[in-house]
Amino acid sequence: MASQIQLEAAEYNMKAGKTLQKEGNIDQAITKYKTAIDVCPDYVPVWQSLASAYEAQKLWSEAIQCYEKVLTLEPDKIEMYAELGRICRQERQIPKAITHYQKYLEYKPKKPVQFYLNIAAFFTNQKQIPSAIATYEHILGIKPNQPGVHYKLGDLYLQSKQPDTALNYFQAAMEAQPDNQLISLKLAELYQQKGDLPQAIAHYQKFLASNPDDFPANKTLGDIFIKQKDYDRALECYLKASETKPDSPQINRLLGDTLLRKGLDNQALNYYRRVIMDS
Repeated sequence: MASQIQLEAAEYNMKAGKTLQKEGNIDQAITKYKTAIDVCPDYVPVWQSLASAYEAQKLWSEAIQCYEKVLTLEPDKIEMYAELGRICRQERQIPKAITHYQKYLEYKPKKPVQFYLNIAAFFTNQKQIPSAIATYEHILGIKPNQPGVHYKLGDLYLQSKQPDTALNYFQAAMEAQPDNQLISLKLAELYQQKGDLPQAIAHYQKFLASNPDDFPANKTLGDIFIKQKDYDRALECYLKASETKPDSPQINRLLGDTLLRKGLDNQALNYYRRVIMDS
């Protein structure tokens, strides 16, 4: 255990380092911090100061080591997990960043909603769906009236093949934003996943009423009509998609197949020729 004299010496050097760092003399500040550590290696504040100096020089690996040292000395200093998560992202050490953020969120610290939104987006981008869901649900516990968060949760549950739970969140989002066409599109995908094709058709049509040139929606709606053997309406959808991407081999093949089902062999042949030309 450090003596009072050692603590005072460490604090003196740390304060000198902070002054130098504020003046922009980072190298000299680091020297002072290291001197303080030599005198009193268990003095937590100086390890944090040294980490901040390394960050100022973008020496991420060194900063990580300092924050890890802080946790070794004071395991309950949970803010260090957030700092480690942030810096590991900078260093592209994504698995470590995920682990540190997950550990931090176990404590459910009081933070602004935007902080949690950033972490939830990070988890989503890294395909950490359970962690993203848990973070977004924690946000709703802090601030329930968040239609954007309801939408995100609906999308994540839809990706997780849990359409019934997704539906609850999408409906909450729709109540707050009834004109949001992206919600209509997600509801269309949801009902398609559930096998409720009439509802899926209704929501695709609602979306396309405001976004008539959306290629994926027109193509998908055409596919649904094919399943229902409604070849006339399928043809309408594929033709609309073809207006957006006239050279798409996929759409030209679907047009050929649909026309063939309708008995229009010569017209089908024209589209099949386009597929061959574009291949």
